[in-house]
Amino acid sequence: MKVEKYIAANDETKSENLIIEHVSHDLKGLIGQIGSLNEILKNKLQSNDDSEIHQILVYIDSLCEQGNEITNDLLETSELESHEDAPLERCSLDQLIIQQAIIYKLQADKKQIIFQTIIPDKQFIFEINRSKFIRALDNLFSNALKFTGNQGQIKIILSDKEGKANIAVSDTGIGIPHELQKEIFKKYSKARRYGIQNEKCTGLGLYIVKKIIDLHKGKVWFSSEKNNGTTFYIELDNGTII
Repeated sequence: MKVEKYIAANDETKSENLIIEHVSHDLKGLIGQIGSLNEILKNKLQSNDDSEIHQILVYIDSLCEQGNEITNDLLETSELESHEDAPLERCSLDQLIIQQAIIYKLQADKKQIIFQTIIPDKQFIFEINRSKFIRALDNLFSNALKFTGNQGQIKIILSDKEGKANIAVSDTGIGIPHELQKEIFKKYSKARRYGIQNEKCTGLGLYIVKKIIDLHKGKVWFSSEKNNGTTFYIELDNGTII
């Protein structure tokens, strides 16, 4: 009886994830269309000097970006919960981190945040699902930006810990209150908060990070103190460091 209930619950979860996946794809398409129409409006109104109109167009862009983030989180969650594994390939972990960090440094510069990437002079060749691992890094990097104010600092550090790859994403932001820390990796986490500039959070980002690192047989954890920054750590041992 318990086995039958488990199978039924599992089938129900897969069915729900399939519905979420279809709806998210539809929403993503609609958001893309809105963004395209907004670009057309911006081109047509280039010569218009009404500052209010231009502010509205910028706001629409921001809403589209938030909408894409939400749908991406929903799609990633449904995919991770529908599949127990993911194809891995040998990748240069150090180069992957450098490439993603470049994107976020540009965003950090706009917020006057010091963004550093510290990589040792070694090659970290690890078995990774490239697209999913990039998603995990993106979630951690974007969180650091969301919760770190102007003049703050973010450091991405890759190190060799007895043959294991250790990635630390450290910021000097607002930190995580002690009472929320146990909720951080839960689905639709109660710990979700608005960012420094009122950026919205789905409560799925760190849940996705945990699921992805679990797929890689790795570990993820954090240390944080309210108003005194946060550091997330990832440890992987399915590779070679030379």
